[in-house]
Amino acid sequence: MMQREVAERIIGVPRTKNYGILSVWVQAFASVRLVLKAPPDVFRPRPRVESAVIQLKWKNDAEQILKNDVYFLKLIKSAFQKRRKVLRNALKGFIPPEIQNAIHFDFARRAEEVPVEEWIMLSNRLQNMKRS
Repeated sequence: MMQREVAERIIGVPRTKNYGILSVWVQAFASVRLVLKAPPDVFRPRPRVESAVIQLKWKNDAEQILKNDVYFLKLIKSAFQKRRKVLRNALKGFIPPEIQNAIHFDFARRAEEVPVEEWIMLSNRLQNMKRS
């Protein structure tokens, strides 16, 4: 059980205000769902916030494995720090333009529009390019 606002950020989906670094990071490793919301009046003493319960099921799917979770976190942090900019500009300091052009990825979108699976794919592709 946690504060409702935190739960909503964890279960956030693309193209919503709740979708961000926390959503992408947690959903890269687990499938998530909201189990229930609990209003303040069901607790004694009554808290000043609403609560929620979420369910996390850890992924063991080989396609979802990250090559480098530290790099993945740096990537999504860089992208979401400038969430209103398109990725081509938001990630300019993190991914040089010549590498952006070499990767088959739509950098004309904003960070909040990219699904978790595509973040994983981008991170893995960039890691492969670093190794070669």
